[in-house]
Amino acid sequence: MKASYESVHGTIVSHWTRSGDTLTLNVTVPVNTQAQVFLPATGADGIRESNQPLDQHSEIPVQPSPPGCVVLTIGSGDYHFTARGA
Repeated sequence: MKASYESVHGTIVSHWTRSGDTLTLNVTVPVNTQAQVFLPATGADGIRESNQPLDQHSEIPVQPSPPGCVVLTIGSGDYHFTARGA
């Protein structure tokens, strides 16, 4: 699925696919904008961004999250998340 939104700062894009128990999410956030990303996962240890474990990305904080979900706050840029066990 793919969606986009024309914000006052530019286009926000979200595109996701699922293969087995792995969710792949690509997100584009325009300059001067932040977004919250909700990923179906039991913990942050099953999430990777650009093929690196999430804990290697100090600029992507994990927020308090409901059970079965991990909430991330991201700044402007292009992101490629994978969540195993989704």
